[in-house]
Amino acid sequence: GQPGADASARMLSAAPHQAVINGGPLSADAMQQVLNEMADTPNKVVVWTRPMPDQCPSPTAFKDITRLLYRAAESGCWNHVRLVGPAGNTVVDPMLDFASANPNIVHSWCRTTASASPFGDAQDHYPQQATRYGHTRPLPGLPLWRLLQDPPLLQVYLALNGVQRLASMYLIRQSKTWRCHPLGENLIYHFMPPDQLPKGYLDEICRMVAAGESVDTRWVRHNLQRAFLIGYAEENGVIAGNSSLKHPRETYIEAVSRQSGIDLRNYLERGYTSVRPAYRGLGIGTRLLEGLTRRSGSKKVFSIIAEDNIATRKMAIRNRTRRVATFYSHRAGKKVGVWIPERMVPAGVVLSGQPEVD
Repeated sequence: GQPGADASARMLSAAPHQAVINGGPLSADAMQQVLNEMADTPNKVVVWTRPMPDQCPSPTAFKDITRLLYRAAESGCWNHVRLVGPAGNTVVDPMLDFASANPNIVHSWCRTTASASPFGDAQDHYPQQATRYGHTRPLPGLPLWRLLQDPPLLQVYLALNGVQRLASMYLIRQSKTWRCHPLGENLIYHFMPPDQLPKGYLDEICRMVAAGESVDTRWVRHNLQRAFLIGYAEENGVIAGNSSLKHPRETYIEAVSRQSGIDLRNYLERGYTSVRPAYRGLGIGTRLLEGLTRRSGSKKVFSIIAEDNIATRKMAIRNRTRRVATFYSHRAGKKVGVWIPERMVPAGVVLSGQPEVD
């Protein structure tokens, strides 16, 4: 049976009533109004509904929706999204992809379909399996919310634990019992050259980088095998996140130096950072970058960050890294920035204020 179902029912019946907020439709104008009215009300489950319109929202509208979901999460709300329509729908699928990749923003979700009977209620379908991260080793267990499901029951647990802790809770089966394990409490950080990695770990780190879908994977293994240093965070035998200091290929570094106007020869490149979605928001990427930079010795370090990669830019700023140049990358098809730790910025480079990220 479901682990802890009886205990959950008792907790729900004994708990004081705490209303779940109906956030209404996932549209920027409606969401903005709800969030303005909810100021200073953290630890609330907000149910947002993505109705099935005639067509997909525009890329700009979708970006506005995800930005407001992020704002709600930052203010301490638990975002529960109900997606109306079957799997394979052109509106439902993009939000499913976003929810799977950003469990720290969309904390729980379900698909809602009409009943086959004209007299029946709509049916909520919750995911039955943990979301895979590319072809990496799956996390053991399931997020606790997938057992709780019901928004009022989620509200009870949210009031007791807060958003970040509830979102991190995983149920892991051990023999005949279930154990509730908060992700991130037993992380171990490792930093080592590639030839000292345990057997099979280079393969898994390559799969982690590929799952992040932010880099061209053709050179990933080649570059990691020759890296100066690889850092990874591990918990319960599973890699939660990784990054590296790599020796850039000569043709690549010449092209970047030419386009940026900064001589980056003899620099190490900091990159191939990938954090499993379930572990995002716990500061893993920041700690990995701090550890790698601290171990770079006399070598200088740079990184290339796409201008639209808000999460990585925030991470760089937290690591006292400065954007020293920008250029349009034809290979990436977008504008990118060259970022260098403050203490390593070459003489003659004039630093302006940090770019705003929201």
